[in-house]
Amino acid sequence: MAKPTEGITKEMMDQLSQSIPGVDGSAVPDKLQKAIDYALQELAKCAKPATRRSQAEPADPIAFIVEKLRAFAQADRDTVSQAELVAIKKRRGRRGGRRGSVVCSKPSANVKPKGWKPISVPKSDEIRVHLKKMVSKSILLHGANELTLDTVVDCMFERDFAAGATIIKEGDPGDNLYLCTKGWIQVYKFIKSDDSTSEGKSEKTDSVGQDTLVARMETGSTFGELALMYDAPRSATCKAGDDGCICWAIDRMTFRQVVRNSVTSRRQTYTAALATVPILAPLTDYERTRLADAVEEEKFQIDDVILQEGAAGDHFYIVLDGEVKVTKQGIDLKTGLEGPVEVCERLNKDAYFGEIALLMNVPRTATVTATQLTRTARIHRDVFERMMGKLGDLLKRHMELYTKYEEQ
Repeated sequence: MAKPTEGITKEMMDQLSQSIPGVDGSAVPDKLQKAIDYALQELAKCAKPATRRSQAEPADPIAFIVEKLRAFAQADRDTVSQAELVAIKKRRGRRGGRRGSVVCSKPSANVKPKGWKPISVPKSDEIRVHLKKMVSKSILLHGANELTLDTVVDCMFERDFAAGATIIKEGDPGDNLYLCTKGWIQVYKFIKSDDSTSEGKSEKTDSVGQDTLVARMETGSTFGELALMYDAPRSATCKAGDDGCICWAIDRMTFRQVVRNSVTSRRQTYTAALATVPILAPLTDYERTRLADAVEEEKFQIDDVILQEGAAGDHFYIVLDGEVKVTKQGIDLKTGLEGPVEVCERLNKDAYFGEIALLMNVPRTATVTATQLTRTARIHRDVFERMMGKLGDLLKRHMELYTKYEEQ
């Protein structure tokens, strides 16, 4: 096994040893030594000396090591030992086999470290444009504002993985969020074997099983966010495909201060927007929050047609920013000419349209066109029904709404 310090420059080691005890190999407690070895191995993976074209990576090795030590400590706190598992099973047995409660991690308090600033990594304009396009399409950031996207792209750093190389390992503490920009990723889960024994025999205390391929992620996929979002160990192992892969990563602190904030803020924005729609009034707060996570955001330029009269209708829209007009083909009473006629006041923030698409598969009854730069939240009928069921059934909770839409 390679030493943890292999690949790290002497200058960087000298800088670290002045600030962090044990980095230079001096005697420290066993658990701390393991944490230091882990942090150094992570540093060795990404350490690059400064060149005329780019600065050294990471720019602040001390902050990098400290963050890795914190991640190791968090994972250690989250780990349940085999002895603890045996004790838990015995307690369950004494209770007559009652089902134990399920404990889920929750996002930790998002306290911004004093003086923290995102660390920009130099990259060409061409790469920036490409990364921003891919990041904006990811599930995590598809509705993020321009400032958030620019900050994320600024902080991303490149990692090149050989065929079959392990990118993240199940059970390890989370360090980075990854975006695959070339190649593909194999996802493995450790599946335990059936190690149950006959009545009267003791259960095995060691885990028996093997890594099993459970998914494949293609170019454009993001992964590794759950461990960072919930301060939990990695939930799966991800390896580079047969031809290797190139990933761009976001470090843990940038994720927590930028990406997680964006996800939370976006969910709150969409939940508030959904709460203003009468047709969705029957939804509970929990159902509305679930639906907010399925919302897609779409932007339109001036004169872009959002809905076309007579076309098939699949989406329901809410205006987040901007303005749209609603027109139908007819005779303009002022001019006597045939053409599109506005049939209602223009729709602004929190207005909605296309709701009939959630009720039935019928052609659009009007054309909706953006009159300003407009940002909308939209929900596809199939997604809505998969998560919530038929809207007609939900409307029966609110009978006056159900009657209203039945008559349309």
